[in-house]
Amino acid sequence: MFRNHRKTALLLAAALCFIMLISASFIAANADHECCTRGKCPICYQLSMSENTLKRIASAAVISVILNVLYVITRLNPICSAVCVTDTPVSLKVKLSN
Repeated sequence: MFRNHRKTALLLAAALCFIMLISASFIAANADHECCTRGKCPICYQLSMSENTLKRIASAAVISVILNVLYVITRLNPICSAVCVTDTPVSLKVKLSN
């Protein structure tokens, strides 16, 4: 079961890299495009779609990194609190009578 998830993840990562490569190469190839028809140019439409795709992938990557950092912090928090605990009078069961 775990190998199937690994294969699926690798396939999705390869597809994502392929999409990024194709979008970036299309933008680079048509960087000097002069629009001949205003409003209905298929190259301008494809350029904007490629730019939006790259922006969304970049946003998803940033969100993924932030969520992973938060996950690591929450997983390390109990470890840190267990190590950094100081002894208190209550934890030592000290009787505080006058």
